[in-house]
This record gives sequence, structure tokens and C-alpha cells, in this order.
Amino acid sequence: MGGTSMFRAAATAAFVTMAAVGQGQAQETCGGLYTVRPGDSLSAIADRMYQNAGMWSAIHTNNIQSIGPKANNIRVGQKLRLSCINGLPTGLPGGQPVAEAARAPIPAAGVTQATPRTRATRRRGAEVTVRILAGDGYPPFSDRLLHSSGMMSDVVNRAYAASDMAGQHKFFWVNDRAAHLDPMLANGMADVAFPWIKPACENGGTCADFIYSDPMFEMLVLLFTRRGSDLSFNGGADLAGHRLCRPKGLQLDALKGSDGDWLRNNRVTVMQPATAQECFARLVRGETDYVALNEFTGRMVVKDMGLRDEVEILAARPMSIESLHVVAHRSNPDAEALIAHFNQGLAEIRESGEYQATVDSHLSSIWAGF
Repeated sequence: MGGTSMFRAAATAAFVTMAAVGQGQAQETCGGLYTVRPGDSLSAIADRMYQNAGMWSAIHTNNIQSIGPKANNIRVGQKLRLSCINGLPTGLPGGQPVAEAARAPIPAAGVTQATPRTRATRRRGAEVTVRILAGDGYPPFSDRLLHSSGMMSDVVNRAYAASDMAGQHKFFWVNDRAAHLDPMLANGMADVAFPWIKPACENGGTCADFIYSDPMFEMLVLLFTRRGSDLSFNGGADLAGHRLCRPKGLQLDALKGSDGDWLRNNRVTVMQPATAQECFARLVRGETDYVALNEFTGRMVVKDMGLRDEVEILAARPMSIESLHVVAHRSNPDAEALIAHFNQGLAEIRESGEYQATVDSHLSSIWAGF
């Protein structure tokens, strides 16, 4: 009897201990709000929170509105939102339960390929089939080889699904991004396209012909150079006399930032080959000095090309901040309504938390790949 009682007591104690551990694990959180301390920098915060100082840009990207374009523009007491990436950081206030964060992201529904049709034949009664134009080769934002065809494909799909638009939406894929805005949108071969960077609109430009959605995502544009090149970037003046490569189909206007004279005054030789891969090939061959790309596409291409030992990022400051949008041509009679529906759906998924959960799940996978 004594032995049985001891066994039961031990079993009860073990059960209580396991329950307490389980309860503690259930209460543990991932991501959340970090309060800036004296002596902090983004790289120091990234090293402490993510165990990777190179993830400073992940924190910057997530807090662009409060930090601005300069990475060192943080102050003691400032609250920074840190995404849950690869299960880190844990224990911050405002995070999500670890068990919830660890769940596999829900695949987006309805990301299908459709055949372009003329505007005259796309209506069915009162409902409209929205033809969404996308292209491969713009990782991690749009590429059919990626989960849910890429992070922005996922967001666009969810936003239109959440809107009160009558009808359906379908994706079709044309891999010549240079043709998306003109002639495809201009001639009514598609209704909206994504992801496009909104340029400065002060002087008209494409803003005169296109309607841009609210920003879907904001990101840093970084400069990539040959490792050991001794080049620097603290402002547009540092680019004078150098060669810069940016793939065709990515607007140059978006690089101007607050010191765009380097572009207007032709002080830089700009190259625009068809792909980011060609830009990096030219970089390692010594045919260009800088490659200007958003940090995600740039890092992914460098990794896929096996150039990590040959290419580095100039981390002093980003070149600019870009926002990604859905765009429609003003000649489309439904253009304003289509963008309004997207904006409404985007606001809905932001409010519900679906947007942040979707983006965080993609970012976790992206950073794990880096």
C-alpha cells in the first residue's frame, strides 16, 4: 500500500508539474513590442532579440513609419514592433502565443491563372471578374514557385476576398513586367496589376495615367556592392561618378528619396538589364559598382546565385523606402471602384489581424532562407 501511495503521489506531482509547464508554454509569446534602451541600435536589438545582427533591416522595415529612412533614428523609450520570425523574440508584451505563431500559414485560396480577355467580354450580369496581372521572378512578392505565389500575391488575394465586391477575382501571369502597365493595363488587357512601386507624383509621370492603391507593404531599398570594394553610401553625393544597376521594370523615380539630384543631373551611369540576376552578374564581373534593390529580392538573388562571399550590403543607411501597390489605368471605367474595393479589403484584413499574420508567416520563411 505504501508503495502504491508513493507511486500515486509521484504521478500526481508529475502531472501537476507537466500541467504547469504546459500552461507556461501556452502563455509564452513570440514577437511583440520592444522598448528602446539607452545605447541601443537596430543591429544591437536584432542581435539580442533575433540572435542575428543582420536582421536590423527586418526591424527597420517593420517600423518604417516611426523610424523613417535613417536606421539610427531611434530614441530611448520608443516602442518598436518586432515580428515573430523563426520563433523569436519571445517574452515581449503584445506578442502572439508561441503555439499560434508556430502554426503553418493557411494557404491562400483562389490564386489561379486566367486567360486575358478584352474588357468588353469580362462582365457577367452585375458581377465582374477582376483580372489581376502578376509576374514571376519578383521574389518574395510574386512568383508561382513560392508559397501562395508570393507574399504580395497572398495579400492581394485575401484583400479582394475580404472586400464587398460582387464577383470574383482571378490572377494571370505575364513575366514581362515592362509590359504590364503599358500596353497591358493601358489597353484593357487586364484590370489591375501588382506589385508596383508608387513614384513621386509631384510632376505627374505615371500618376497622371494610373490610380494607385493604399500601400500594401513598405520596404527598404539597399545598395549591394562587391565585398571589399570600399564604397560607401551616406547620401546621393556618394554615387557621383559611379555605375548603378537596377533591373528593368523597377522605376528609377522611386530611388530619388530626398536627395534625387544624382539621378536628375545624370551624375550616375544607370544600367537596366532584364533581371536582378544580370545586375549581380555585372557586379561580380566589375561592370557596375552598385545594385539597387529592395532588401528581400536582393538577398534572395544573392543567396540563389551563391554570391554571399562576393557581395555585401552597405548597411549605413537604406537608399530609399519603397511602398508596393495595386495599380489600375485611368482609362478603365471600373478603375476607381476596383482600387476602392481593394483598399476596403486591405483595411478589413489589417483590422482583423489577418494581414499581419500573413506577412509575418511569409517573413519568417524568407528570413529562415537567408
